[in-house]
Amino acid sequence: MLCSDGVWEFISSQQAIDMVAKYGRENCQQAAEKLAQSAWQCWIREEGTVVDDITVVLGYIRREDKEKEASKTSASSHGGDSKFDGVTPQAA
Repeated sequence: MLCSDGVWEFISSQQAIDMVAKYGRENCQQAAEKLAQSAWQCWIREEGTVVDDITVVLGYIRREDKEKEASKTSASSHGGDSKFDGVTPQAA
């Protein structure tokens, strides 16, 4: 999860993780939209008509399965390959 400061002004890292985790990988877009919407609502509640930029980029990193890791030479040097499993940019 990568977000602009407009998200972090009123939402803690743990709150963001908890919010996004409810949606799972298959609903990545909805999770990003919900986080951006929540940040927007916090700005309106706290500052009235002033809202900072709100951007959410959400992706999941998955590990290769154990059998594939064992067969790769790079696996022993850093614990396995990771794959980036999608990006969902969301700006409000």
